[in-house]
Amino acid sequence: MPAGIRLAQKLLDVEDETQAQAILEAEASAIDDQLVSALLGAAQKLDEAGETDDGQRVRRLYRTALRLLMQAKAKGNPPAAAG
Repeated sequence: MPAGIRLAQKLLDVEDETQAQAILEAEASAIDDQLVSALLGAAQKLDEAGETDDGQRVRRLYRTALRLLMQAKAKGNPPAAAG
């Protein structure tokens, strides 16, 4: 399983949003397009299932991940290759 997908699963398994945000920031080098897509997809599925609070929590994680990914790309430090 690619590193980004593993990190997404890890984040989704953590119930405490503050802890999930800390993990995301600590593992910023593992953030990639797959992680961002996985988080967005999970948020959409939660919203569709009527789990709007969880959907919003995951959407906040998605926004943090996207910000960190864009910062890394702007600095010329794209994430490590998936694998």
